Amino acid sequence: MIRPLTFYDLPLKARKLVYHYLGWSDCTVDLNYNQLVIFPQETYPDKERVEKMFCFHDGWFDITHREEYHTLTEYWTCDWDQYETRGYHSHECSRYGCRGAPSITDWLNGKYGSKKEAPEPLKIILGSNHFRICRSSPYGFAPFFDISSDMLRDLGTLTVRLDGEPVESIEVGHCWERLDQLLPLNLDSRFGKYGLKEWERLVQRLAECIRPDYLTLYLIVNVKDAATAQAVLKPLYQLPRLKDCGLWLNKEHVPELSMLAQETVKRLKKSAHTEQPFKYPDLPIEVRWRILEYSDLVYDNALEWKPPPSSLGRVPRPFCSCIQDGPHPLFLVSKQVHHDAVPIFFQRNRFLVLPPGDIYGYRPQLYDPYMGVPPPDYRRRIVIPMHRVELSLFLSSLARNALQHIRYLEWLLPQFENYTTAPKSAYLDYLDTIELMAHSMNLPLLTLVVDLRTEYPYQDWELDNFCWPRRHAADGALYDRILQPLCRLEGLKDFFVYLRRVKKHTPGYPWQFHPRLRWAYDKDEMKYEKAVMGANYDSRRRAKPWMNRFETKMWRRREDADEAERSRLYDYRDYDPGLDDR
Repeated sequence: MIRPLTFYDLPLKARKLVYHYLGWSDCTVDLNYNQLVIFPQETYPDKERVEKMFCFHDGWFDITHREEYHTLTEYWTCDWDQYETRGYHSHECSRYGCRGAPSITDWLNGKYGSKKEAPEPLKIILGSNHFRICRSSPYGFAPFFDISSDMLRDLGTLTVRLDGEPVESIEVGHCWERLDQLLPLNLDSRFGKYGLKEWERLVQRLAECIRPDYLTLYLIVNVKDAATAQAVLKPLYQLPRLKDCGLWLNKEHVPELSMLAQETVKRLKKSAHTEQPFKYPDLPIEVRWRILEYSDLVYDNALEWKPPPSSLGRVPRPFCSCIQDGPHPLFLVSKQVHHDAVPIFFQRNRFLVLPPGDIYGYRPQLYDPYMGVPPPDYRRRIVIPMHRVELSLFLSSLARNALQHIRYLEWLLPQFENYTTAPKSAYLDYLDTIELMAHSMNLPLLTLVVDLRTEYPYQDWELDNFCWPRRHAADGALYDRILQPLCRLEGLKDFFVYLRRVKKHTPGYPWQFHPRLRWAYDKDEMKYEKAVMGANYDSRRRAKPWMNRFETKMWRRREDADEAERSRLYDYRDYDPGLDDR
């Protein structure tokens, strides 16, 4: 019996992306302040009036340390006047990603799994988030010691703030580090001696639990002399090798302390054993390929390529793309490393061939869909003499042995004027390029995307939204001229075509409908795809995205803007004192 597929059958990279969209990665978790119970002044122990903080920036008020008279139970209070202002998040929340922390804390507390065993989501949470602990903050280092040993094994980043003296009140809502308020550590005082013991205990637990080359550790402490610094840094020497380390010892530049910090960081990041030279060339080719797969040869985003201006003539100044990246450094190490890196680089990356200058003929990062039609300067087309098309320039710039390794190739043709005014020699060169692809590329493993849709968006006042240019009857001749020769590439793994949209009329209120309902299903795209792939080919079943990459980018920007507007209105409604009386 065939086992049904589950979420864990997806590739690890895809699962990590899902966790990221859930808000479980790239966040900052304040172990002291997450789920911290705050009592308004003179209400302890009335739990009906308490509120919980989600991070250090959750509010703009002072919290004061108190102890119950008989049991010496620790709790924290705030003034009534300041209590009314809680909930106003500062820009620090967005900077550190604190808003994802509540769900992360639920995992740490065992709400979704055992606190002893670490399931995959918990491992991702521990490894891809930044955890912070402060001794003078509520409950000190106690929240750190509540984390199990198995969970500490997967801890990725930890920042420890070691205060010199206890504080009675803390002003939350500002910078968590509060370096100006950090008092020097005094090892002659009772608080300083006990703090050093707690620090040694914390480091010892890390040494027993963490993995080598996995933890990034940061320490913030204010020391007044080298002797105190050595006493604080000495426990760190028992740690396994760290992935990275940072030390902040004094707000003033003291050469002796700076040198001591540099030596400590260098020692913590260096193996305790004498390392022999790594003999990479003696490894089997399969192992060398595996090593290169974990290097920066493989990129998450598509690699964009633009033709150099010298190949196409002079480009107008606003759209000049004179900056060209050189080869990857690994290709320059040696002939053997270059030979090993070529298959990995071209098989594992996606290549995007762009026209010269900026996409759309304008700067999309400066365009706001709410502002209507872009300024006239943005609507300019780059019409320059084309002696060779961009696809030909890209493929001819590569070594012949590299073409067989390309697995994903996308070509954008947004500027029709360039191709209708190109000389006959450019079209003949385009036909030769297709023959080169047919003979030199591994077609059964190649996904080819031809995008003739990308263009600058315009404001559709009827739908109150930005739209992409519609198709005209004259465009069909250009489509045939470009796409029909691609029938020579029979046997591709996938072939996706994007043409300009065909608008359809949808009755009713237009703002109630998703943009997918505003455009007719494009049978012409399917016609060209079937001409290359065969009559039974269906790109929709091959997971062809309905929007091309730039439509998706612009639509996400619109959704982010709408979400920000809704969040602003929601916060105003929640925290308007007048609404509470209705």
